[in-house]
Amino acid sequence: MDVYHEDTQKLNGSFGSLHVCEEGTLYTSNGFWTALHGELRSVREAFETNDIIDSNAFEDSLSADEAESGQIPFTFSQSNPLESVFHPAPHLLSYIWQAYVENVDPFIKVLHVPTMTEVIRLAEAGFDKLSLGMRALIFSISLAAVNSLSSSDVQEAFQDAKDRVLSGLVLGTEKALSQAGILKTTDLCVAQASLIYLESAGHRYGMRTVWMMSGILVRAAISVGLHRDGATFPSVSLFDAEMRRRLWWHICCFDARVSQCYAPETMISNSMLDTREPTNCNDADLEVNMIKEPIAREGFTNVSFTLMACELRRLCNHVLSSMSALLASGEKQQAAKCVALRKIEEAREWATTQFFGNSGPRHAVQHFAEFFFGMLLDHLNIIVRDTNIFGKSASVDQTDLRNRSFMSALTLIENVRKWRYQSSTHQWGWVLMNFQQWYAVGIVLMHLQTQTWDSGCERAWSLVVKTLNETPPAMMTQNPLRESIVGMVTATRQHRKEQLAQQNSQPTSYQNVSLMPQICASISAPAGFWSSSSGMDLATELSLDTYAAEGEIAEPLNIPLSTKPVETSQDNLSENCLYQEDIHPEISYPPWYMESANDLDTMESNFESLQQLFFHSLLDSNGGYLRG
Repeated sequence: MDVYHEDTQKLNGSFGSLHVCEEGTLYTSNGFWTALHGELRSVREAFETNDIIDSNAFEDSLSADEAESGQIPFTFSQSNPLESVFHPAPHLLSYIWQAYVENVDPFIKVLHVPTMTEVIRLAEAGFDKLSLGMRALIFSISLAAVNSLSSSDVQEAFQDAKDRVLSGLVLGTEKALSQAGILKTTDLCVAQASLIYLESAGHRYGMRTVWMMSGILVRAAISVGLHRDGATFPSVSLFDAEMRRRLWWHICCFDARVSQCYAPETMISNSMLDTREPTNCNDADLEVNMIKEPIAREGFTNVSFTLMACELRRLCNHVLSSMSALLASGEKQQAAKCVALRKIEEAREWATTQFFGNSGPRHAVQHFAEFFFGMLLDHLNIIVRDTNIFGKSASVDQTDLRNRSFMSALTLIENVRKWRYQSSTHQWGWVLMNFQQWYAVGIVLMHLQTQTWDSGCERAWSLVVKTLNETPPAMMTQNPLRESIVGMVTATRQHRKEQLAQQNSQPTSYQNVSLMPQICASISAPAGFWSSSSGMDLATELSLDTYAAEGEIAEPLNIPLSTKPVETSQDNLSENCLYQEDIHPEISYPPWYMESANDLDTMESNFESLQQLFFHSLLDSNGGYLRG
């Protein structure tokens, strides 16, 4: 705590001032610019009057050239005329807003629902009553809401196909953001709209585009002083200070996620901010004119997922800063692993105690949030625990570790897929789209390349291919992991082809036995949760096949990371043989894979290059972490 206050004192001395006006806030970073801004503002005030719901609030004082220079660089949409932009029908805004509140707001908690509800009612009377920033926010809310709905729901509500509605809303959101001028505006609504847009539609343009756009968002946030806690400035109300915290920390978590594959050293550093994390409270605990700080609640609230994302960001930063030790060998590596794994389990216990420990009734979103956070921890656990065991330098005595890692990774992929499509949780499946399990996919592919092909391998291979086909193609555009993923898929595909050809040339035997264990595991949701949708009572332990049949979504399993392969009884060999009906003769591969695979010069597995892209690129020439 003393360290925090000391850092805050340093920030107060080195940072500048926050200037509040009717149309927003502007942060100036030192004395010279603060004085200059004061002079310019006095001149500007002599010529301008502004109103928060005036649609010309940001246009009247700008020349045509200035307005153009302030537009967001959405070059991919500039050719479309403005009159062709799809506008959400006013009579649908209530439906759209309700869908947003239920499906999106729990995971992008940057809006105050009661306050925004009043704005929605105003918008139902016409968009011309809204400022440009608020108009952009309404567009992004509509985009995110429709993105979370099923195709049938969109067809029923909009009388049009989901893809067409989404395309129109994407274009409308981009135009609205461009008109609002994110590069110049001081309206927080524009930052909120930009974040919601990138979270809900970023996968349409690929990882590199999202990463570069996040840089604009971060700098726009800093320009309005979100990195400084609102309590530092007397002109910022308690309500606004809390809402600024929500927005800033979600931006931090978003920036950390999209920066990991490209330039982790450019992520927002804690040394540049003093904004406190948001309070664990509900929207009902906040009032616009409140005179006391909100009191943190125990248990799951509207802000709990944001706080879990902040904890995950801290964990990832620790793992990245420890990567030189994790990639070493001997005692240094083991010590680093123990510390990282302990921190991961401490985070799991913290979330369980803080948010999920109550024995009272839960809403479905709480079950999903608990699974989602646990899934992200499991993925990080696999990365830390299993680093180097699939590399060329891995020892033969690590076979059990590789088998265990394979089962953990496979279970993780399967659970994500099941939770995404399960009828009770599919409305939050869009969240999982932004968290691709590339490391788990790489482990499964590497393991399959070393196995005698059997029915278990075929099912695992089918699951991986389904997962790749469900990945939006744009997410592989300019993806730094693409070459490694394509290389591993190609090597596994070639291994499968050779194995099947070899087995077809031999007489039928019982050599191709699946070593997949039959897993008896507890379902990861409490009794009664799944029964409402599936008709199954899952209160007791069930013996279930890890793999779902085509088109069938079984309940997610919570398989311990210590799961070990089970020895197969010789009496059951005939049940596990690879028969012709087990083989998928026509497997459809995603276009982005086929385009890249045709250009490959080698069939090398490339898992170590995948590790390098995850980890080695973070190290300097001396093996030290680039962020210091």
